[in-house]
Amino acid sequence: MKSLESWKNSVRPALAGVSIALSLLLLLLGTGCARKGPLQPKLHSLPDAPQPLTILQRGEGLLLGWSLPTRNLDGSPAEDLTGFRILRMTYSSENGCSSCRQPGDLRASIDIDYPEPAQRIGRRFYWLDEQLTVGKGYRYLVQPLTVGGRPGAGADISQVLQCPPPAPEGLQASTEDGVVRVTWQQPALDTGMELLGFQVYRRRGDTPFPPIPLNLQPLQTTELVDESPRDGHPYQYRIGTLVQIGEMRLESALSTALHVSLPVR
Repeated sequence: MKSLESWKNSVRPALAGVSIALSLLLLLLGTGCARKGPLQPKLHSLPDAPQPLTILQRGEGLLLGWSLPTRNLDGSPAEDLTGFRILRMTYSSENGCSSCRQPGDLRASIDIDYPEPAQRIGRRFYWLDEQLTVGKGYRYLVQPLTVGGRPGAGADISQVLQCPPPAPEGLQASTEDGVVRVTWQQPALDTGMELLGFQVYRRRGDTPFPPIPLNLQPLQTTELVDESPRDGHPYQYRIGTLVQIGEMRLESALSTALHVSLPVR
């Protein structure tokens, strides 16, 4: 009996050592030390959807507008944004379903600092999808991207392309004492189009025309008095006709550019 008891006492330390080793091994496996590949971010740390997302028909194109997200899905600041991607799908306006499937056709990748083909004004981005088909529906998904191209939450919007109104014609300009006066002719509208006014777009030199008009509200007259140009600089003006069809607002293609140069005083 003493021999058996002596043997048990001698093996207990060894068994204890084996038990500790097995516990450590299970702990290491449980903490993921054997995991391969890069660590993935938690879903809630990705950026929230870009809002507000807007859409406006301009000519036979659709102009999207959205703002830079400021928060992630968990409420923390969105600090790793690098850009956006725009996906699109088309559907039949008569019997199609705009929400039956997700947009999957990549139309544009937008960098935050170098946004071309989009334009950035402050925290707002604008992108024009051109040469579309009247009568066809278009649905878009705009997703923010973080470092590594990881997409955050997306915002989607859709619209059926309508036959656009005609652009104004007969643009003329006169200058006096540093003020530019631009006039144009009101076009004839189709039945069902309610005239909301006119939008004036201006650029200086060869810079792109901005996506938003110079006037804060649609003009109710066929005249604009512009007191902000600087002497000695070339400017161009283009005018759009803004109408409403049912509950939808749409704008004509922009008019032919009118070139104006202010003399140096």
